[in-house]
Amino acid sequence: MNRHSLRKIGLVLAVIVVAAWTVTPAFASTPAPAAVYPAIGVGKWVPIAEKPLEFVLDYSGNDEGAEIQVASNPAGALKFNVYTDQAWKWMGFGDFSAGAIGKGTVNSHAGDNLTWKNRTPFADRFHVQVFNTTSNPASFWIAQTGSGDSLLYAVSTIPAP
Repeated sequence: MNRHSLRKIGLVLAVIVVAAWTVTPAFASTPAPAAVYPAIGVGKWVPIAEKPLEFVLDYSGNDEGAEIQVASNPAGALKFNVYTDQAWKWMGFGDFSAGAIGKGTVNSHAGDNLTWKNRTPFADRFHVQVFNTTSNPASFWIAQTGSGDSLLYAVSTIPAP
């Protein structure tokens, strides 16, 4: 093969690669089944059955208060636990020795909702696991309140109907 033939082959291969990048296969354009992340905020009710739902609180630290508040319907149907990021990772490997660092407790000043508060100088990530304590479906809302600029968001998804 001479240099001219190799150059043509290289050009053809380059065109094939570029064309492969720009053409979308039919299966790639088929929409995936919808899933909904639970809403965050007071009054944004989310259904929960037997499977726990996970939320993450990215705590900003700086001694700013962060509070997680959960209301359930029916009242008393839910509990929640709070884990450090490190404990959550260990649990993923089967080591449950660290356990939860906190749990939702009844707060009569918050309409008997469950609350958990944190205030430290250090930023951290906390995992919040909300679970149904009954054998019946329930609903809840979860919100992050307090003076800090921490961020609470859903990790679990709820399959769309």
